[in-house]
Amino acid sequence: MPVTSSPTRRSATSVRGFRRRALSPVELTRALLERIERFDPGLHAFVTVTARSGAGDAKAAEAALVRGDISSPLLGIPVGYKDIYATRGILTPAARRCWPTGSRPRTPRA
Repeated sequence: MPVTSSPTRRSATSVRGFRRRALSPVELTRALLERIERFDPGLHAFVTVTARSGAGDAKAAEAALVRGDISSPLLGIPVGYKDIYATRGILTPAARRCWPTGSRPRTPRA
């Protein structure tokens, strides 16, 4: 099941591919990150792309799947969060283009 055939495949289809080892979380994450890199310069849909942590999470999910340690039905499915959710260590401008004087986007503390 090549990732390039449908990078926007449904989550359930991807999960079935993970379980059959026809698709890996690493392959899916890589394909989606490449898609973001290709289209986001024109779309500006992402404030912060966490490619490094996403790739690490995908590797961890793949290792868990190989061990049969399925802790979640969506294990290995990449997730993109809207910038209104405070996420530790990630810029969270809450969809604002400009900030009032004295205000700035916040990065939640550890």
